[in-house]
Amino acid sequence: MPKTKPAKTNAVFPYVASLALLAAYSFLCLLVYADSLLAVNKPGRMFGTGLHSGEYCADAAYRLQFRSHIPSEVHHLYSTALVRSPADYNIFLDYFIHLRYLECCKDQTGKLMRGALERNPSSVRLYVRAVNYFLQTGNQTEALLYFQEAVKMQPETLHQLFAIAGERVSVEEIIRVTPRTTETLPILAQVLARKGPETKHEWLRTIQELHSKEVEPSLNMKTAEQAMKFGELELAKQYAEAALRHPETEGQARKMLAKIELNQSRQKKPKQVRRN
Repeated sequence: MPKTKPAKTNAVFPYVASLALLAAYSFLCLLVYADSLLAVNKPGRMFGTGLHSGEYCADAAYRLQFRSHIPSEVHHLYSTALVRSPADYNIFLDYFIHLRYLECCKDQTGKLMRGALERNPSSVRLYVRAVNYFLQTGNQTEALLYFQEAVKMQPETLHQLFAIAGERVSVEEIIRVTPRTTETLPILAQVLARKGPETKHEWLRTIQELHSKEVEPSLNMKTAEQAMKFGELELAKQYAEAALRHPETEGQARKMLAKIELNQSRQKKPKQVRRN
């Protein structure tokens, strides 16, 4: 009786089936992860306090802006983030930036900026941003309050703030809100000198107030240089002579006095009339 050959089994089929199942499982896991990132704001979902924190929701809102989305979803995510992390000023600032980009919700945007400042009152950069925002939205009173606070914390910001406010706020108002200290007045004088002849009178008042206080010898030289720019040679000479009395500014003062003397001699020299 002839022997029958056993049926050949396909050893490849189980391997291929296993790979297919593994690929399907991986795809489902990816869908679940994407859903947790982009649909975290679905109503009725339960979140843990760790993974879906305020920071997580804010990050999801930020990422969602770069995808096809319904605008209300971003707002809902940011609102959720503010509730879950009410002390995080970065969330207030991120939501503020988002609304500013959309150019909407003026009242809410102002509240967000105030909220960020309340939670991080030591950030000079936030105050500068607040000054710019409230001036752009027509709230000059509040803008000048933040202007004053920023200059108190860091006098050097007066250069940047003057540039921001200069087109919308009068020089007199800027001078009024600038703190009257030996740290801020020299910077104010420098800013006014750079602006040009139209602020000469304000500059004169500022340096008079500055030098009525006890100041460093180097400020005499700076004032002399500014006076030269305004063409106030006698005033420049006065402060250069004051700087001459201090060893650290003596050399600069001598050069300045020589320059002043040369300019004065040129002014006194009569102009020659050409004859035809």
